[in-house]
Amino acid sequence: MKAQHYTYLLWLLFGFVSVSALTHLLEALVYVYMHYGLTHEYTNRRFSFYIPLFAMIIYGITLLFIGFILNENIKKKKALKLPKTGFLLVLIIAIALDFYTVKASDYHLKLLFDDKAMTEYMSTVNFGNLFDVVHYTVFALNWFVIIVAIIFCAFQLKKHQNHIENP
Repeated sequence: MKAQHYTYLLWLLFGFVSVSALTHLLEALVYVYMHYGLTHEYTNRRFSFYIPLFAMIIYGITLLFIGFILNENIKKKKALKLPKTGFLLVLIIAIALDFYTVKASDYHLKLLFDDKAMTEYMSTVNFGNLFDVVHYTVFALNWFVIIVAIIFCAFQLKKHQNHIENP
C-alpha cells in the first residue's frame, strides 16, 4: 500500500512541475510578444491592450489542447505510467526557463537602449506600466489555469461518481 501512496505523490509532484513548466513557457511567450512590440515601436496603450489579449489567447488555446488530451485519456480509461523522462524534462524546463526568460529579456532591452535609432522611442515607453501589465497578466492567468484545472477535475470526479452509482 505504501508504494501506491508514493506513486500518487509522484503523480502529484509531476502535475505541479508540469503546470509550473507550462506557465513558465507561456510567460516566456508573453515576454517574446512584449519584445516584439518594443522592436516594432508599439505605444503604451497598445501594450496594455494587446499583451493581456495575446496572453488570454495562448493560455486559452493551451488549456483547450490539454483538456482535450486529458479527456481522451479519461474516456479510454487508460492507466498511464509515470513518464520518468517527461518528469525530468518538465523539471528542467520549470527551473531553467524562468531564469532564461528574464536574462534574455534584460539582454534584449539593453540592445534596444544601445540602438541609436530606438533612443527616442525607448524614452517614451513607460516601463513601469509595461512590466506591471506583463506581471499582472501572467499572475492572473496562472491562477486562472489552476482554477480551470480544479473545475475540470471536479467535473470529471462528479461524472465518474455518477457513472459508478448509475451504471
